[in-house]
Amino acid sequence: MKIHFLLLAGAVVLPHASLRAQDAPEAPRPIQVGFALNLGAPMGNLKSDLGNQVTITGSFILPIQMGQGWVIRPRVDLGGWEGENRLHQGGAYRENVRTSMTGVGADALFFPGGNSARGLFLSGGVSAQRWEVTYKAAGKPAGLPTYATEQHVRKTSPAFALGAGYQFNRTIGLEFRAMTSEYPVLNRTVSAGSLTGGTQGTRRGTSCQLATTFTW
Repeated sequence: MKIHFLLLAGAVVLPHASLRAQDAPEAPRPIQVGFALNLGAPMGNLKSDLGNQVTITGSFILPIQMGQGWVIRPRVDLGGWEGENRLHQGGAYRENVRTSMTGVGADALFFPGGNSARGLFLSGGVSAQRWEVTYKAAGKPAGLPTYATEQHVRKTSPAFALGAGYQFNRTIGLEFRAMTSEYPVLNRTVSAGSLTGGTQGTRRGTSCQLATTFTW
């Protein structure tokens, strides 16, 4: 009789315990490594300077669990884009503009539900971005020999980001971010149909990004 009672109790308790284990929230790892693919839509000056194109950047990320739904996420961002490639001065010369960016910084993520392995989160970040813009020009102005020139402008500036996203599990997340930073431009000097130089200027660029994150 006692054996039958124990078997009956086990048949009731074990499935219930199994269901509770399945319903238990997935525990995050203390430190993870991963990367993010960022699809960006530049706005304003940055949009025109990058040739009105959608941008793709990559990020290496290192999420660190701080407890109580907080995560600190150091990151390294890399991007490079071909921008303007067009004729100037009525076809006197052709110019190609290439922009590259390297950023190092960190984000703070907050999960209102308290579990950083799954759920909605808010994010804010700051980083130092190193921009380099390369201007290449080649042409043959009327009555003058063919020429080619290459000039670089560089700038390191702080970048700020705000966003929100959803973590599906410990591996995959989706995040929307808005980022702003200053970047360099070359105010060109043209003489007799030739690009003869220029002075470095600065513009502020804003970009909206949709990021897919992968962590282990």
